[in-house]
Amino acid sequence: MRNLTKWALGSLLVCSGVLAASQTDNVSQTVTQSVSDWVSTADTATTLSERDRPLVKLEQDVAMTQFDSANPMHVLRLKRIMHYLSEARTYDQQNWQYNRDDAVERATNILRHHQVKTGQGQHVI
Repeated sequence: MRNLTKWALGSLLVCSGVLAASQTDNVSQTVTQSVSDWVSTADTATTLSERDRPLVKLEQDVAMTQFDSANPMHVLRLKRIMHYLSEARTYDQQNWQYNRDDAVERATNILRHHQVKTGQGQHVI
C-alpha cells in the first residue's frame, strides 16, 4: 500500500510540475506586451477625462522605464507594478476613486524606487 501511495503522490507531483512549467511565460515577452499595451493606452491620453490622467501618466512612465528581465528584482518590481495597475483599472471601472488612487500611489512608489535604484529617475532627497 505504501508503494502505491508513493507512486500516486510522485506522479501527482510530476504532473503538477509539468503543468506549472507549461504555464510560465517568458518574462521578456510579458514585458514587451505590457509596454506595448501601455503605450497604446498612453496614446489615447488626450481623449481621457481629468480623473484618468494620473493612471495614464503612470502607464507612460512605466513604458519609458527600463527593466532588466535577467534581474529577478526588476522582474518582481514590474510584476508588482502591473498588479497595482490592473487593480487601479478595475477600481476605475467601478468608480472607486479612493481604492484606485491608493493602487496608483503604490505602483508609483514602486516605480520611483526602481528608478532611483537603477539611476533612471530623479533622486528624492
